[in-house]
Amino acid sequence: MDYLGVVMIKKNPVWVCELVYDGKLVRLNNYSICKDGTVTRIKRGNGTQEGRTSKICKNKDGYYFVQMRSDDGIKIRPPIHRLIAHKYLGPCPAGLVINHKNGNKLDNDPNNYEYVTPSENSEHAYRIGLTNSTGVNNTSSKLTDIEVRKINKLLEKGCSCREL
Repeated sequence: MDYLGVVMIKKNPVWVCELVYDGKLVRLNNYSICKDGTVTRIKRGNGTQEGRTSKICKNKDGYYFVQMRSDDGIKIRPPIHRLIAHKYLGPCPAGLVINHKNGNKLDNDPNNYEYVTPSENSEHAYRIGLTNSTGVNNTSSKLTDIEVRKINKLLEKGCSCREL
């Protein structure tokens, strides 16, 4: 029996969940979620049927999400990794984010998650090669690679910095 945010009713795992979504606290107690990310409606609701499995889509950032209705009828589209982490790791502590340990944001195995600070998440992404903030990839970059090469050639030829 899974004790992290789940109670057993009629042999169905009922997920007890409150999430902060777009700055608002929403309750999602009408759904069941499995480790593979399958989200199933367990109670008939506003325009939905009991037993309906939510369609999985991909958002602009490349994460899977599902459309759900909160207990008070608000439509939300939370990323699946947030739902699975909430169920299997517990609520995300304030100031922390979910890190995919293997760097694959589509791998929604709960064993692939950990809560980390945003800084630790960025360091992890850089360390495993998911982000590269050197050269033109750095948001503070002022010169292109071609411009840097031209400047280096001029400096090698003896031009002073003032002449550049």
